[in-house]
Amino acid sequence: AVTLISSVQMTSVFGATKNVIQTRTLADIEDFPMSYRKGLEKVKGTFPNAKFILYDTGLDWYKDVLTEENEMKYGRNLISSESPASWKQSSREVEPGWVQASQSIVEHYMDPRNFLNEKDVFQFMSLAYDDSQTVEGTQTILDRTFMASRKIEDLDGNMITYAEAFWKAGKETGVSPYLLACRVRQEQSPNSSMISGDFYNLSGYYNYFNIGAYGSTTNKILKNGLTYAKNQGWDTPYKSI
Repeated sequence: AVTLISSVQMTSVFGATKNVIQTRTLADIEDFPMSYRKGLEKVKGTFPNAKFILYDTGLDWYKDVLTEENEMKYGRNLISSESPASWKQSSREVEPGWVQASQSIVEHYMDPRNFLNEKDVFQFMSLAYDDSQTVEGTQTILDRTFMASRKIEDLDGNMITYAEAFWKAGKETGVSPYLLACRVRQEQSPNSSMISGDFYNLSGYYNYFNIGAYGSTTNKILKNGLTYAKNQGWDTPYKSI
């Protein structure tokens, strides 16, 4: 796992005493600010091969982020009206069921140090292609889905597995094949898919990522998604991927 930790310069109240100006791979957790080390060491204990990259946004925590022009702008960060009172700036609804989030809860969720554990740390995972990503690793993501053992035709006419297709597409575009496989697994039913349909004269088109698939009914969702696929020329599974 290559983990990108996005950091903004904070005051000493939050314990950040070091500001790295450029993105770089750190040779040791000791290169991180002290307030990050305990969480990173815990993650490293679970995932010993993890590499950590500190990415400094160059933003000031209070001047550039927590202002009414940015993250505290009214309506930008909402939270359920049923949330605890301390999470809400007020009880006035911005949208039905949603109210303005308080500064304290926005600060909590924007601070990466609150999520340096073996589960939540993956929200910081790099989404770029890396040579450490393999077809075998991609296959484990697709196990127990309709993509587990089927083969599809690539642009050269070769029959390849879905895992090979995601890996090949990821390498060619510079995107993590693990991300691509996970997203399609999330978007499609594990046992069947709604990526092509024999209706609306849209049979033979595929939209694995459900791009443009929206609507108030299932039929509208399918029609819009497949119309988008047709407009893109996605007439094979591989083209859609």
